[in-house]
Amino acid sequence: MFVRLGLPPIPLVPVSSSQVIVGCVIGIGLYKGARNINFRLLGEIALGWIATPVMSGLLAFFSLFFVKNIFNIEVGHKIAEGSLAAANIASTDGDPAVSGIIRVLLAGIIGTGLLVALIYWLFERKKNRELRLSEEKFWKNLK
Repeated sequence: MFVRLGLPPIPLVPVSSSQVIVGCVIGIGLYKGARNINFRLLGEIALGWIATPVMSGLLAFFSLFFVKNIFNIEVGHKIAEGSLAAANIASTDGDPAVSGIIRVLLAGIIGTGLLVALIYWLFERKKNRELRLSEEKFWKNLK
């Protein structure tokens, strides 16, 4: 399928080294038995993989907004009228459907990030409550 499109037979996708290492550790854990995998730690890593691009995108957006509006510095550049890229951008520049799609995508990304953060917070709260009750029970039985 890929070869017919002029692409290599195996798609060459850049993967970060942290994803490779975590994938290897998960594979070894599955080989030795799934109970050897620390799913809580994997959840934290996955949350970091999701939260990092979202937070960096928001930080970049607000930084550029701040630089542009406070210091009146132009952060973008205008494309020459005769270039091919200008023709491609001009065709979607005034299209309200494209900006609507981008708004929906951004809202979905932010909503997903907030939902994941809420779920993580609830699980951490439950874990801390169980830990506190366990400690209280331990000290009560020790007396």
